[in-house]
Amino acid sequence: MSQLVQAFRTHAEFLTKTYEMECIYFTTDLDKYDFVLSKGFDLEGVQVGERLVEGGFLKQCIKEKRELIGTIERAVYGQRLKFFARPIIDDTGAVKGCYGVYIHKLHRVAQAFPDFAAPLAEAFPEGAFLMVTDLEKVAYRQGSKKFDIPVMQQGTMLKEDGIAMEAIRANQGIVKELDASLYGVNTRGVSIPLYDPDDKQIVGTFGLYLPRALQETLQDL
Repeated sequence: MSQLVQAFRTHAEFLTKTYEMECIYFTTDLDKYDFVLSKGFDLEGVQVGERLVEGGFLKQCIKEKRELIGTIERAVYGQRLKFFARPIIDDTGAVKGCYGVYIHKLHRVAQAFPDFAAPLAEAFPEGAFLMVTDLEKVAYRQGSKKFDIPVMQQGTMLKEDGIAMEAIRANQGIVKELDASLYGVNTRGVSIPLYDPDDKQIVGTFGLYLPRALQETLQDL
């Protein structure tokens, strides 16, 4: 084992603790993972003894003998990841494998959601419902004491005619007045696209739903 690989593995246990996000440190030989240390999550196919994906970025790193940095889209492992990979090259210049890191790539709004969502939902006079979605489903949700949308749970697939999907397709914020037949009371829905700060691609939405019962009552007076 080279000094580089030994040092990387030795320091991995400490380095994983320096990440706020979930991460995985790994090394490989030419064909498979031979060291995997994870913090907070596991990935199918990223385990000691698992073979590297033919044509994948790790094989590319080994073949081209160069550092690779990029993003793995959600369709591969079920969550977006940022990766860093560098080749392991011995004293003769021969490539022996690669080493690197996977980091769970989560939008800043999603990261902060558990901290701000509950107090914000209660800050509105009639309550509010907030959510963060990826491109397909609800990822985080927060109702209030006065208003909630029970049909919107973590993992609920987005409706094609919903405002979140409309915001994704339009690639812009959407504000709509929603009929009481949807959520039991007339509601104003707001959906705002969220973008990856690195490649500026849309990765999800932030949604805010406000009941309009008080306004409707005042209009009827």
